[in-house]
Amino acid sequence: MLSILIPIYNFDVSTLVHDLHRQCESYGKPYEILLYDDASTKRFDYTFKNNKDFNKKIFYLYLPENQGRSKIRNQLSEAAKYDLLLFMDCDSKVTKHDFIKQYLDVAQSGLVICGGRTYSHHPPNQREYFLHWHYGMEREVRDAEARQERPYDGFQSNNFLIPKYLFEHILFDERLVRYGHEDTLFGRVLKSKQISMLHINNPLEHIGLEINTVFIEKSKVGVQNLVWMYQNDIDIDSRLLTTFKRLKYFYCLKFYHFYYKKKRIAWISNLVSTEPNLEKFDHLKLGIFIDNYLNPTN
Repeated sequence: MLSILIPIYNFDVSTLVHDLHRQCESYGKPYEILLYDDASTKRFDYTFKNNKDFNKKIFYLYLPENQGRSKIRNQLSEAAKYDLLLFMDCDSKVTKHDFIKQYLDVAQSGLVICGGRTYSHHPPNQREYFLHWHYGMEREVRDAEARQERPYDGFQSNNFLIPKYLFEHILFDERLVRYGHEDTLFGRVLKSKQISMLHINNPLEHIGLEINTVFIEKSKVGVQNLVWMYQNDIDIDSRLLTTFKRLKYFYCLKFYHFYYKKKRIAWISNLVSTEPNLEKFDHLKLGIFIDNYLNPTN
């Protein structure tokens, strides 16, 4: 019936596993929860190992070498024994008592179902986490109706259900080893293959906020992945990429690159403040894209 697949990296998944286990037991259908730890440098004392279903329905495997966000998901799917795969990120929180039921009630062959993402309605107490929370609330939280209007754009791999036979014909692109845009590329493949997608209001709460400087650095790595895709003729739907192409068409790349060099420090100073301007974040990422395009050794 259902294989729940969770790659772990430096995050305690005990509460998440307990919540999922309880819901699956209540639903009464066959299931398994597969947990692959991608060579975490910080490991936790997982209390779920005391669960009576550990090694029966709950499986944990520590991988001594980091596989990357794409490869580990493909490995989890290969190990899954049931026909429905529910992928989720480790830094997630179940917010609905019928989270599992909502997915299984609408599951059908040939259909990918996306539940969405949410964040706490309360901003973090520590200023160092504000940028990630603000960005998530403004750019990532959308209800099912809004997502369904353009179902493949902005595909999020943190919370989706897919039949195993479908996933085996797509897989995540393992050429993307570092953080960022592996889910965007996956959505592009779904669109190219005209696979049906249904968006529902069944979100997981993202609780693994990164501090401002780390979030900016990870975003930089994601932009570098986007540059790699562009240079390898992998065309995806991206507002950043569209803007870059427009500037390139009008021979404005060097002008913007000069502007980026002048403004970069000021933009970052704003982003780590208590009132980050996301338009400045967009400018920063565009500058990073152009900088990496013009200077590929950076």
